[in-house]
Amino acid sequence: MHLLAENDDALRLLTSSETLLNATVEGFAVRYERDGLVAEVVFQLQHSQRVNRLLLRFKRVRAYAFAYSEDVSFYNVESFKFLRVATGYYLSLDPVDERDQADECDNDTIQAEGIQVYKLTPSESN
Repeated sequence: MHLLAENDDALRLLTSSETLLNATVEGFAVRYERDGLVAEVVFQLQHSQRVNRLLLRFKRVRAYAFAYSEDVSFYNVESFKFLRVATGYYLSLDPVDERDQADECDNDTIQAEGIQVYKLTPSESN
């Protein structure tokens, strides 16, 4: 696992060269650590020249909401929002619109004080 970016650098990375658009979510984990709740999401990227798999590690999670139904495939990212907000960072993997603001109608969301982006090798899992 290799750290690629953190916080605002992660925001720039994921909204440019290492986009989550059309990525596939491979896994999602939430656990409590010493500094607070942590959420980790592993993605298989489709449009990157240098990275196949990413781990997004959200630190000091303030809120998260993900839904799953066996009637829907798990999990292709057709659109997303990744924003800097007053309390840290906001990710929606199923936004209601493409405006640059968090919306209570967005789906599959994580709000956290910090984020780290790691490059994973093929043998690493979350």
